[in-house]
This record gives sequence, structure tokens and C-alpha cells, in this order.
Amino acid sequence: PAPVNAATAREMIDELKGKALLYGYRGMPACDVEALAQTIADASVFGAAQQDWLAEADFNPLLVLEQGQGVRAVDVLLVGKE
Repeated sequence: PAPVNAATAREMIDELKGKALLYGYRGMPACDVEALAQTIADASVFGAAQQDWLAEADFNPLLVLEQGQGVRAVDVLLVGKE
């Protein structure tokens, strides 16, 4: 349940089946996993703080750039409760 901290978000990332893609699979550069974990934590804090009106938050896609370059949300959809 939200909110989660960056350490918990990192544990969640490390449970993904496709996590190897984030850590530099087959010669590809490693992604900024720390920025991803912090973004997940920040989004969960936001969601918890907005629980009175927020029903859903969709970040799609969320691009995880090379290590040290951060993440980029291309599109975000916030859906309010009816």
C-alpha cells in the first residue's frame, strides 16, 4: 500500500521478471534504477496524499534512461473519483 519509500520501491523493481533489462542486458547500458525507485516512491506519496479525490494514476510510458539520466514520463493520466 502507498506510500512506499525508495528502498521498498527498489525491492519491488528487483522482483520483476524482466529486471535484467534494467541492469544492462547483453551489453546494453544500465538504466537509472535509483531514479526509477525514487519516482515510484514519489508517485506513491502523491497518490496517498490525494486519496480523497484520486481514483487512478497512469504513467504510460515511463522511460527509464541510462544510469544517471533519470526517468521521463511521456504521458500521465489522473482519474478522479466519481
